[in-house]
Amino acid sequence: MTVENQTLGNCPFCNARVPKHQAIIEFETNGEQRVFAECPECGEVVDPESGG
Repeated sequence: MTVENQTLGNCPFCNARVPKHQAIIEFETNGEQRVFAECPECGEVVDPESGG
């Protein structure tokens, strides 16, 4: 997998792809892995959604 294809998901605000290198914090809660990242398009801190 190339670096370009390593995404966390899509921004829930502008639907842009959020690359892994934009991650701010990763943690586990109740056995579930969570990540928050900065969207490269709109600049919002988001919990990226899977693009399916």
